[in-house]
Amino acid sequence: MTLWTLLLATATWAQSRLPNQTDSMEGPARGVGVGAVVGTPHGLSVAWRPSNAHAVQGAAGWSGQQGRFALNVDYVRTVWVFFNADQSWVLPVYVGAGGRFRTMEADTDRSADQSGFGVRAPIGLRAFPEDVRLDLFVEVAPALAFVPEPAFAIDFGIGVRLWAGEVDD
Repeated sequence: MTLWTLLLATATWAQSRLPNQTDSMEGPARGVGVGAVVGTPHGLSVAWRPSNAHAVQGAAGWSGQQGRFALNVDYVRTVWVFFNADQSWVLPVYVGAGGRFRTMEADTDRSADQSGFGVRAPIGLRAFPEDVRLDLFVEVAPALAFVPEPAFAIDFGIGVRLWAGEVDD
């Protein structure tokens, strides 16, 4: 519960500190997004989306039953966009490439899910109401860890972000 309170406070602070903000949630889901993710890892989710076509996103938090620190950073590009019938919801599909890092517990076996550096290829779906600074996302990312030894893993995440960016006039 403390983690969720901290994440909400951080998102609220970020929303209020960025320039060109209004006191409403109206505007595009673009600029800087801060929120929470549950999955691998579960914790803080941050993204920078300068346009609708591409973004840099990251997640930091805890992963696995032992609570290891985990970090993902990816470049993603929108490859397909769906709209609902009245076009009030936008559903972009994205793909990308990035890196991952996991800490290792000293008393556990080494594996891709437990430690080291690697690469990942996220595939995801965002969903956001048109002209509202909020998005929901779900992604899966096949990953290949290189250190300490090559191993395959699957990362996943479900999350939400609040966005602070310039309002289109």
